[in-house]
Order: sequence, then C-alpha cells, then structure tokens
Amino acid sequence: MLKNWRVIFGKPKQVRIRPWLSWLVAGGISLALIMWLSDWGTQVSRDWVTLQQNPTDATKKKFDASLEVVKAIVGGVGTVATIGGGFFVLWNVRLTQTRLITERFSKAVEQLGSEKIEVRLGGIYALERIAQDSDRDHWTIMEVLTSFIQEKTSIKRFSEEKIRVKAYERWQQGEKGGTDKQNWDLAVRDLAAELMAKDIQAALTVIGRRKHKKDPLDKRLDFNDVYLIGANLRNANLGGAIFRNAALDRADLTGAVLRNTNLGGANLKNAILDSADFTDANFTDADLRNARLDSAVLTGANFTDADFRNANLIGSILDSAVLTGADFRNAKLWYAFFRGTDLTGAFLLNAFLDGADFRGANLSSAFLDGSSFRGADFRDADFRGADPRDADFRDADFGNANFRDADFRGAKGITPEQIKQAKNWQEARYDPDLRQQLELPPEKP
Repeated sequence: MLKNWRVIFGKPKQVRIRPWLSWLVAGGISLALIMWLSDWGTQVSRDWVTLQQNPTDATKKKFDASLEVVKAIVGGVGTVATIGGGFFVLWNVRLTQTRLITERFSKAVEQLGSEKIEVRLGGIYALERIAQDSDRDHWTIMEVLTSFIQEKTSIKRFSEEKIRVKAYERWQQGEKGGTDKQNWDLAVRDLAAELMAKDIQAALTVIGRRKHKKDPLDKRLDFNDVYLIGANLRNANLGGAIFRNAALDRADLTGAVLRNTNLGGANLKNAILDSADFTDANFTDADLRNARLDSAVLTGANFTDADFRNANLIGSILDSAVLTGADFRNAKLWYAFFRGTDLTGAFLLNAFLDGADFRGANLSSAFLDGSSFRGADFRDADFRGADPRDADFRDADFGNANFRDADFRGAKGITPEQIKQAKNWQEARYDPDLRQQLELPPEKP
C-alpha cells in the first residue's frame, strides 16, 4: 500500500503560473511607447529645424520641451523592459520551487515504504519540512502521514493465526481464566502495543505539532480504529480529529488540544489526559476506566454511556457536558465543575465529589449511592427521581434545588436546615427520624 500512495494522493499541487499575461501587458505598453516615441522623434526634428532657422527664446523652449518628452519615453521603455525581466525571473524561480517540492515529496513518500526505520524516519521529517514550506501541500502531507499511521497500526496486519497464538499465551498466563473473547481482545492489544515503533510516534508528533491554522475548515484527521497504545501525544493539537473506536490505552495526552474531537467508542483505559482540552468533544460509549483527567477541560463534551470507573477527574471542568448514563463508580472528582451539566441517569456510586460544583446541574434519576459530596454546591440543581441513598452531604448547599421524588434515605450529614433550602423538599423520601425533624408525617407503608 505504501508504494501506491503516490497514485492515491497524487503529486503536490502545482503552482499554475501564466506568464503570457504579463508578457502581453508589457508588450502592449512597450509598443505604445515606441509608437509614441516615433511621433515625438519627428516633432523634435521639426523643432530643431525651426530653431536653426529662427533662433528665438520661444523656439528654443519648444525644442527643449520636445526633447524632454522623448527622454521620458525612452526611460519608460527601459522601465517596462526591466519589469518584464523581473517577471521572467520570478516565473523561473516559482517553477523551480514547484519542481523541487514535487521531487522532495516523491522521494519522501518512497522513503515511507522502506524496510529500514531510519529511512522511514527521514521521510517523515522530510514531509514535515515540505508542509512548513508549502501551504498548498500542508493538508495532503497530513493525510499521507495519517494514512501511514493507519496502515502501520491496523489490526489487519495480523493474521488470525498470530492472534490465536498470542491469545493462547494469554490464556496460559491467566491460569486458564477469562473467556475466549477476553483473551482474544487482550491478544490483539498486546500485538498492537508492539506496533508503536519510533516511526509511528514520529508521525504522530509531526501531526500533533503541525500549524493547525493551515488545516482546511471542511477536513478532519481520520484515526478511526487505530491502535495507538501507549502513544505520546503530550501537548499535541488534534482538534476536530476522528478517533472512533481507537485504542489509546495508556496514551499520554497531557495538555493536548482535542476540541470537537470524536472519540466515540474509544478505549482510553489508564490514559493520561491531565489539563487536556476536550471542549465539545464526543466520548459516547468511550472507556475511560482508571484514566487521569485532572484539571481537564471537558466543557460541552458528550459522555453519554461513557465508563469513568476508578478515573481521576480532580478539578476537571465538565460544565454543560452531557453525562447521561455515564458510569463514575469509585471515581475521584474532588472540586470538579458540573455547572449546567446533564447527569440524567448517571452512575455516581461510591464516587468522591467533595467540593464539587453542581449549580444548575440535572441529576434526575441519577444514582448517587454511597458517594461523598461534602461541601458540594447543588444550588438550582435538579434531583427529581435521583437516588442519593447513603451519600454524604455534609456542609452541602442545596439552595433552590429541586428535591421532588428524590430518595435521601440513609443519606449522611444532611440536616433539616440544608433540606429546607431546596424546593419541593416535602416530596422527597427521608429516614423516619429525619422526617420527624422536618415535621413531616410518616411515610405510608
């Protein structure tokens, strides 16, 4: 496939120069000046004869004026000739540059298909230099490098027999435990991890540090189904890229910019995403178990049915995010921001959310059992149908929150004073002693 890239992508876009237009304009101006010069030459001859026959101040001034006009015309012809020569030189320079870029591109693509890793590395960095030198070829080169990564990290590179052997090894190492599918999946990941060679990492680095402002507005980097286990993408700019169903286990994306990125179904287990920017990204069905997202910006992101079990999101910003059906069991979310976030049906069981900000959040039908919300801010939050049983709400603020049909039985640290900050608090469920303190009648059996 690598050898056919030139057929697929073609050569770099040629710079189309039309020098005939410049020559036509210059020729027309020169012809007009020559014709004008001929007329004024005749006029100078006449004025000279008149001056010789009648040498007065008037005839001398007329002759001098005619002579100055001729000098100006001669100068104009010289200027036009100089400009024409300049256009010719510029045209030759542009053609030479285009030819050199084409030759460099062809050679670099050929290097990508080499068996030697040092030659492939040379090709990758040569393409980076061309992308820096030629704005017109920038995106073509990014597509070439993306395809190089896809082809080199595709599971199609492995025969079924090779996966089967690795799966059997996994089965033996696990003391013959696990299902066939589990061992098969683990075998695939083991083999994929072996693919993260220096050339793949180099291509990722080049793409991540590209001048993204040159990217076409209607184009996106395509990393669908790639296996980039353990990849180093620190501070990379991959905004708008598509990583659907990609394997990014243990990848390091610290400080990366992935705004509007599509990570639906991606595997990010044990990945490091600290301080990364995922504004408006799509994480639907993504696996983020044991991932680190401390101080990450996740504003407006879609985490529907995402798995955050045992993940760290300390101080992360999830304002206006969609977390419907997301699983945060045992996750650490101290001082995280959920302002205006949709947590409908989310699983926040045994999670740590002390000091978190839930102002205006939708917690309808959310499962909050056993979680710690000490000092959390729930002002204007919606608890309708939520299940916060056995959760710890010590020092939490419920100002104007909606408690209708919420179940606070077994909740810890919650006081009548806190409860009465909310609206519809009379319609929630509480333990018998707390109902008594709230002066509510006993629940009907």
